[in-house]
Amino acid sequence: MEQGSVRGSMLALTATAIGGGVLSLPYVCQLCGLVLGIVMLILGYLATLWSFSLIISSDDKTGGHAGMKEFLESTVGKTSSRLYDLIAIFYLFGALTGYQIIIANLIQGIMENLEVPGAQNYRLFHILLVSAFIVFPLCLFRSVDAFRYISLISILGIFYTALLLIIELPFFYMNPELQGKLELFKLNWGFFNAFGITFFAFTCQPGFFAAIEKLKKKDYEHKSKIVFRSVTINLSFYIIIILAGYLSTFDKTTDLIIHRKSPFKLDILMIVAQGMIVAGLCIGTPINFVPLRKAVWGQIFKDSEYTVGRYLF
Repeated sequence: MEQGSVRGSMLALTATAIGGGVLSLPYVCQLCGLVLGIVMLILGYLATLWSFSLIISSDDKTGGHAGMKEFLESTVGKTSSRLYDLIAIFYLFGALTGYQIIIANLIQGIMENLEVPGAQNYRLFHILLVSAFIVFPLCLFRSVDAFRYISLISILGIFYTALLLIIELPFFYMNPELQGKLELFKLNWGFFNAFGITFFAFTCQPGFFAAIEKLKKKDYEHKSKIVFRSVTINLSFYIIIILAGYLSTFDKTTDLIIHRKSPFKLDILMIVAQGMIVAGLCIGTPINFVPLRKAVWGQIFKDSEYTVGRYLF
């Protein structure tokens, strides 16, 4: 886990992909059926590995680069590089905004489960509090490598959630009113929404160069090892979540799995899971903020050189 290690870069890249979209994976099966949902998940996994193989091989052939901007300038030209920066700004800003919305929803849900009076009235306060005292200080780190230790919180959070879904699965079968109807294959307009959810769950390409910035050995083999391990770890968690989540409630599955109706009057274990996911999203925000900051720099400055003035800006 030392600075520049394969393991540190792998965990940082894994945490980049783990976000709010993971909680919607069981909903994919609600939209298009269990079989088609699993097929989409596997397609998302293979597409991610394929896209990374193109990035790594091209980066290796052109001598290696400090960031996505420099990589694109060498491979497809400066015009495409600036276009990518614009796309990355819109995408990452939207993703980070989504993180804030999910964090607020989860905190509000925790308070409601604990029956805190007027919990729904403090949503804006929650966002401001978390942003000012947790997310903003974390965003001051220059490199994603600084998160090689605390990124474990994101992974532990998703691991705990997956384990909890398995543990609670038998209790849903003891309460038939909580379960709907099993659907193996369903093709409708929800297919496009489901496809977007599965691909978004694997998206971590914008943070790739930030994750390997401090990597000591940046050869093809080491970069490929980081990507394969990271994406495969995500797939392992996702399969557990999508199966245990959907098989608990079938076509009554909610858009966010942690918002489902619990078989218990007070589900303390799920409240803990919500808290861990909030912590994971708070870490995922600054990890995704690093490539966003570089993309903004790419639109304003001619180079990506680090200076105190640019950093403060």
